[in-house]
Amino acid sequence: MAEATAPVESGEYKNSFTVSSGARGGVRRDRAYGRVNNTAGHAVFVEYGTSTTPARHILRNALRAAGD
Repeated sequence: MAEATAPVESGEYKNSFTVSSGARGGVRRDRAYGRVNNTAGHAVFVEYGTSTTPARHILRNALRAAGD
């Protein structure tokens, strides 16, 4: 979902998503996790905005959509 709604000016942001999952934690080591990360240097500015650029909230919106 995040990649599908990511802005595409140069393509760097959209192509910088990584996804991982596994099991960790707990006494039985049975707690699953999933992680979505964006390694583009400007990803934080796309997500949260700056003083002159509004936030896009790509990951937040993808998480909300996945929960529906």
